[in-house]
Amino acid sequence: MNGWRVYALAKGGYRVVVAQPLGVVDRLSALFLRLSLPIWLGLGVLTGILAYFSVGQALWPLRRLAQGAERFTMVDPPPGNDEVARLARSFARLLAALKAEREREARFLALASHELKTPIAAFRVGLETLLRAREVDRETLKRLKLQAERLEALAENLLALSRAQAQDLRWEEVDLVVLAGEVFDRFQPLAVARGGEILLETEPVAVQADPRLLERALNNLVHNALVHGQGAVRLRVGVEGGRPFVEVGDEGQGPAPGRAEGLGIRVVRQVAEALGAEVLLRREQGFAVRLRFRAVSGSSPLMVPGADAPEVKG
Repeated sequence: MNGWRVYALAKGGYRVVVAQPLGVVDRLSALFLRLSLPIWLGLGVLTGILAYFSVGQALWPLRRLAQGAERFTMVDPPPGNDEVARLARSFARLLAALKAEREREARFLALASHELKTPIAAFRVGLETLLRAREVDRETLKRLKLQAERLEALAENLLALSRAQAQDLRWEEVDLVVLAGEVFDRFQPLAVARGGEILLETEPVAVQADPRLLERALNNLVHNALVHGQGAVRLRVGVEGGRPFVEVGDEGQGPAPGRAEGLGIRVVRQVAEALGAEVLLRREQGFAVRLRFRAVSGSSPLMVPGADAPEVKG
């Protein structure tokens, strides 16, 4: 029936018919739609606004860190232990590491520029003098050779300093006796040319280290002792108190306390720090610099890896 809802039930000879007009239901449905639709729309808009401000408030620490990253300035991460706080702290640590690396790079470039400026200028002047000369001047060639050797040593020191600061290490077993013997052979001609001598004292010992960085450190110590020290230069390798060491000393008094250190000893200290060794200065019966490594195990002469690196002492 049009406009009516009809229900019919037949049982036991009786038939019951119930009819309901649909106009009331239609009017109630329309009224419900007119009332509920604005309410639901308002609730949706209000929920969206609240969600926007809530998410913005939660992500505000990340926006502060992002702004700090754009300006490369440090921003304190927020307290708490939720996901956003942990993410912010991780980002802050990453930013701190990047800033430290950038500052290290700036210091390294400034040091390289300062150290290389003088020998490069002297090398250029020598070349200009040689070009103007009508005949080959052997003295000028000798000076150029010395400047070239100095530039080579500076480049190797700067490279070693950069690798040590960046912890770019290649760990392997290093026989200190073999390494000291190679350094001894390399500087023996220089000692003879300067009227001096190098003495080598060793006992079998090996350590875990980066051989290239350790060799550069020993080269610097022996060269400084030959050029700036007095008397015989002594290169020693051994074990004392269960700790391997390599020591370079001479019969002089060494640099005056408080004097600014040159690039060579700075490389030695940085290499020692990277390898987890100590730098010890001794001023008894001459001057000596000792690199003392971590303690050896009871069953092997190798340095025990993984121990905490001690502080570098002056």
